[in-house]
Amino acid sequence: MNYCTCYLRVPLLLALLALPGRAADSVAAPAVRGRNLLRNSDFAWGLQSWSLWQHGRTHPEWVTVTNLPGRLGSYNALHIANPKALLVGVQQSVGVVSNKIYRLAGSARSMYTNDSSRIFGGRIAFYLPPRAERQLVWTSEFNDWWKRELVFTNHVTGTALVLVHMGYGGVVSTGDFTDVRLEIIE
Repeated sequence: MNYCTCYLRVPLLLALLALPGRAADSVAAPAVRGRNLLRNSDFAWGLQSWSLWQHGRTHPEWVTVTNLPGRLGSYNALHIANPKALLVGVQQSVGVVSNKIYRLAGSARSMYTNDSSRIFGGRIAFYLPPRAERQLVWTSEFNDWWKRELVFTNHVTGTALVLVHMGYGGVVSTGDFTDVRLEIIE
């Protein structure tokens, strides 16, 4: 099989795996962008539409929004400090429908160190019982933006929680998150 043939088969395979009813219901994300269901997912309006989660409620000073310079102008990011290795973050409720395909995505970076041998513990999760959580986890410290995304078929109609937090793995670290998305792919 030559490079060109293999390259063309990968997107087709990913699209087939993402169909409802398939055994594998999580795959690498295709390039098609869907409609983002999250409000204020770029934190342009601070924490509006987000509520504090877990120890963020008792330590709100650890959860802030910061304005950062970028190549195309400034942008905002959720900044979470976690000096005590606790679960600290924000959450947003969002209605979802069964048998639809969704993409969970976001970008994160460490503000603590660039030592890749240290655990970072940043996470974005989709929580809707009785199904297992869908999650994006950043385990290594890296001080440049690192985007992750996951496409999955949802099997429950209801109100899901999207969580953005530090403390995964019980580690001390500080991180930034931006462009958090829950897209329905139609």
